[in-house]
Amino acid sequence: MSQNLQAKYRRISAVLNWLTILMGCAIMVLVMYKSRSALGLPMGRASLEGIRVKFLSWLAICLVSIPLGLYSARVILHRVFGLLMVLAGKFTSVEAKKFLLDGSYPSAWLAPAARRPLKAMPTAEALISGLISDNEEAVAAFGESDTCVVVDWRDGAEEIFEAVTPFLPQGYLRVEQRGGIAWTVHAGDRPARTVESTQTTKQEEFFVALNDVLAPDFELRQYTPVNGDGYSLFLASSAWWQSFAAEHPKVLAKYFLSADRLAAYWRKNFLARLFSKP
Repeated sequence: MSQNLQAKYRRISAVLNWLTILMGCAIMVLVMYKSRSALGLPMGRASLEGIRVKFLSWLAICLVSIPLGLYSARVILHRVFGLLMVLAGKFTSVEAKKFLLDGSYPSAWLAPAARRPLKAMPTAEALISGLISDNEEAVAAFGESDTCVVVDWRDGAEEIFEAVTPFLPQGYLRVEQRGGIAWTVHAGDRPARTVESTQTTKQEEFFVALNDVLAPDFELRQYTPVNGDGYSLFLASSAWWQSFAAEHPKVLAKYFLSADRLAAYWRKNFLARLFSKP
């Protein structure tokens, strides 16, 4: 697939391929050495008298180690590379999984002529249909900024307000900063609310506070396939969420997480998070 990549990404693919070969060779040599020692075969030249069966067994192990060594090297390198790309924000978790399983790169890395267009999926409604049918392209595309509110892990309250506003009706959300940690927020025709965010306020707690301001009109939920250095949050009307939960409860549970559950998970200590999930 590297021939379909953009030029700058072909170099990355070539380096990965060479690293895979080198690591695979190292694994093969190690298996050959260890198996020879385990079978009690001499390490140098010697007569095969009385050890022919062991020698043939060692040759069989060597032959098997060639594909297994290359496969093991590929799995290790692709897993590490995919994880690094997720941490760097270059891959989504879905794209990293596909890269590990079949070596396919994100469509953004492909040369324009090699990209497969996302057929009939230009809108959030069409992408939702793709989630319902478990379309892989729709799952990967849904978390992009055209559909979701994309929040970087470094973003504070002001950046989150700016990211959310374009997804709401014009003039619906009006924000006024009051001091360094407080904002006066007008949502629709309801009375103003005060939202605070200090340096110690977690983003997940701020999402809950923001949902309180938007309720009962709108609600933000995390789109879970995107889970790296930030969040993709899908904003929809409360009525839409209720309807979707009634019609597609399994899809809702698979791809979306409420802000309350997300915040509750991050309130747990490190060890508790290791042995639980949101």
